[in-house]
Amino acid sequence: MTTPSPRGETSEKSTCLQDRSTYAALKFKRHWWGGRRPQNRPDNPLIAIICYILTLPVAVALSYYARGELSFAPLLFSVNQAIVGYFIATYIDRRHWGQPFSWPLAGVQAAVQFVAALLTFFFVPRRSGFDLTLMQQFIFAIFFACQAGLAGFLVGGLFQYFYRRTNLAQGQVVGDITVQIQPAT
Repeated sequence: MTTPSPRGETSEKSTCLQDRSTYAALKFKRHWWGGRRPQNRPDNPLIAIICYILTLPVAVALSYYARGELSFAPLLFSVNQAIVGYFIATYIDRRHWGQPFSWPLAGVQAAVQFVAALLTFFFVPRRSGFDLTLMQQFIFAIFFACQAGLAGFLVGGLFQYFYRRTNLAQGQVVGDITVQIQPAT
């Protein structure tokens, strides 16, 4: 059983939405890199927008379930998933162009997600009947922002590490990390 946060959101929401963002970024990058020709398209911001749109229905449903009413909270919570989609697309580009693993870029992702979560916490309306003192609001805000920042850093570092372990053969489509089971010989 999940316990709602002071803002009325469940703790599993972030993981569910982050999975959708990562999957969408991988699939769209795979599709767009398939042609292998230079393109004049801002695909990383487009992927961020697509991730936002794809996660919004899930965020609305979870918010309605947790709060019992509709609010603009899902609009703000989905911004963090757009950030994840943008950075995943950036990591795929870096891998494709042969750029090295980048801890500083993972740190930038962590900082952006920290700020987004902090601002989201302060602008999302509280659940009715749940009042916090100013100090409690500050502590909750810092906790949730640190959690989002740490998740961003780990996602950035781990995605780069594991995505770099995929081999790029000439003509191979980038972004397909599907596990294929082969019979034992």
